[in-house]
Amino acid sequence: MGRAKKPITRPGRVGNLAGQVRLLVDEAGLTLRDLRERTGMSLGTLSNAQGGDELPTWNVLSKIVTACGGDLADWRTRWENASEFSRSPAPVRVGNTEVLAPASAMTRREWRQMALRELNGPPPIPITAQNAADFNDYMRRLKIWAGDPPVRELAYRMQLSSSTVGDLMRRRDRLPSLEALSALLAGCGVADDNVVREWLFAWRRIKLSDYKAPRQLRPRHRPSQSA
Repeated sequence: MGRAKKPITRPGRVGNLAGQVRLLVDEAGLTLRDLRERTGMSLGTLSNAQGGDELPTWNVLSKIVTACGGDLADWRTRWENASEFSRSPAPVRVGNTEVLAPASAMTRREWRQMALRELNGPPPIPITAQNAADFNDYMRRLKIWAGDPPVRELAYRMQLSSSTVGDLMRRRDRLPSLEALSALLAGCGVADDNVVREWLFAWRRIKLSDYKAPRQLRPRHRPSQSA
C-alpha cells in the first residue's frame, strides 16, 4: 500500500491541475514506482508533478499522461490553461470587490469535485432568467456546478454566516443583494470576468424589470360649487 499523499494547499489553476493529475494516476491504478518504470523519471520529479506547488513541464506531464493512457491533446489544453495562471494567486475581482479565496488544505473528495467541475464545462449563466425565481434557480445550479458544497463550507468561502447562506439558497421570490451575489460567485470559484459580468447584467436586468415607477397622482375632481 502506497504512502498517503500530502494535501494540495495551493489554490488556483496549478493546484487544480495537480489534483486532476492525481485522479488520472489513481484511476490508472499506478503507484509512483510504476510511473518511474514506465516514464524513466525520478520519484521526486513524479511526486512534484502531483504536489501542486509548481507547474510541471509539459515534457514531464506528457509522459505521465501517456503512462496512464490519457488523451495528450486534452491534457495539453489543461496544461496551457494552468500555465497562464501559474503565478501566485491574485484576488478575484467580483464587481467592485476583490475576494481572495481561502488557501486551506483540501481533501481528496474536494479535489475530485473540483476536477469534475473542470471536466463538466463552464459555469451556468442566467441568460434566460426572466424573474427572481428563475435567477435563484440559476444560483442553485451554480452551487451544484461548484461541487455542491455544504452550506457551512460555502458560507466559509463567502465569508457569511451559515444561516444567511441557507436563506439565500432557499429564497425564490426576490433577488439577492448585489453584495451577496458577488460573494456567491467568488465562493463558487467563478473567476472569469466575462461570466461575472453576465451574472451582474442579468441581476440588473431583472431588477429593473421588477421596478414599478410610482403612478402620477391625478388631481382630484372637485364638484363645482353652486353660486
